[in-house]
Amino acid sequence: MGETIPMEAPVGIRPGGMDGLMDVISAYDNSYRAIGYSVFYYTQEMYVKDNVKLLAVNGVEPSRQTIADGSYPYGTHYFAVIRSHEPADSTARQLIEWALTWEGQQTFSAASYVPLDPINIVPANDGYGYQGSTPENTGQSSGTGGPKLKKILQGDNICQPPDDDWRNACLQLDQNDQFVDILVPQFSQAEAAARAWLTSLPEVPKLSPPAFFPDLLPTVEYQAETRQGLLIVQRTVGWIVAILDVVSQETAIFRLSDGHRMGLSDFFYDGVNYIEFINRHLLNESTNQSLVTAIQESDSGFALGDRAAPFTGLPSTWLDFSYSNGQLIFRFPVGNPFLSASYEDQPVDSFVPINLPSDLSPYGVFWRVETVTVGGMLVDHMVSVLDGSSSSDQVVNQAIDNWVKFQKKGQAAVVSVRIESGRVLVFVDLVEDAGGYWDWIDGTCFDYQTGRETSW
Repeated sequence: MGETIPMEAPVGIRPGGMDGLMDVISAYDNSYRAIGYSVFYYTQEMYVKDNVKLLAVNGVEPSRQTIADGSYPYGTHYFAVIRSHEPADSTARQLIEWALTWEGQQTFSAASYVPLDPINIVPANDGYGYQGSTPENTGQSSGTGGPKLKKILQGDNICQPPDDDWRNACLQLDQNDQFVDILVPQFSQAEAAARAWLTSLPEVPKLSPPAFFPDLLPTVEYQAETRQGLLIVQRTVGWIVAILDVVSQETAIFRLSDGHRMGLSDFFYDGVNYIEFINRHLLNESTNQSLVTAIQESDSGFALGDRAAPFTGLPSTWLDFSYSNGQLIFRFPVGNPFLSASYEDQPVDSFVPINLPSDLSPYGVFWRVETVTVGGMLVDHMVSVLDGSSSSDQVVNQAIDNWVKFQKKGQAAVVSVRIESGRVLVFVDLVEDAGGYWDWIDGTCFDYQTGRETSW
């Protein structure tokens, strides 16, 4: 650009933070939002977007090497500032002195930061080892859930209590709501497997009460349900204030027919590289819409947490997950290296959901929504498969469009999906902006398999 002075950036298109800028750039639409700038470490380690490309300047691409040696021209330095009257032997001065030594510089380099001198660049810690993770078992796997086109949708919840009772029909609890036994009629093998798991659980961890309720006692809840040929049992520990704020939750899933403990491979069709799919999308906000929803709905009682370190992936043998309504929910227990969450300064588990695409999983029905414009209204369309679309998507999306056009009201149509009595139900809600939130106007329901409007 020579001596040309760049224009002032229009205030209307300045994102509020680096994450906002990354989100805008990754949603590429060949407009003025197509290029931006950020911090190298942030883009490579803290807020990674697969579809954001770092640009070369004069043929030099940004890397730890080119930034450290100055061949990449757009670099800057950060400064450590302390009070001038800090004693010479203060810990603050000692920290700065150590940071400038080769040991300090190589320590920062091992954490993927750029050292002052390229001679101190060392390989970054790869982050593997958690729960036995390796580059191999976080990238290669093969599903065992049966041949493709086999769908498992049938199966009501036989643990559902009667309308006039709140107690779980499969669980026997004592007067203090502690586990006594589990009974699952007609499924003795699954019953025995769940009983063995529940009785083997460690003692409930000792918790300190929240500061604003010093006399509050932790709540322990046991839950059992059957759905889609599965028995799902859980023990949840948390605090009940307005809702149950979950500190820890343990889950096991058993196949009703034979009591087999379900692993991740059982939720994916034969031959599907399921762990590559999971690790590629689980913590990727640009592809995992369930993750974005979880971030937005922070009052759900389940903590998501902040990134603590680059995500190197879960091993294919990971068992710490639950299942609900076509979705896997992964638990990152306290002490994991990737996510850090707290409730009233107390460490708690993190939970991350991901939808199961119907072309990868016999339990999958829905991957994401794609928002389109229909008659001036924003309308959610179903996308059930990981890549492309299916004929069933096209049928139900056309039915949604026809219904929206007929209603002639609202500003947007929002879609959600639920599995009930062997059917995939697509719920459509008409909403309008009510000053910062969506106000419900009307709604209906479609059978996904037929595209017909139905009751629920």
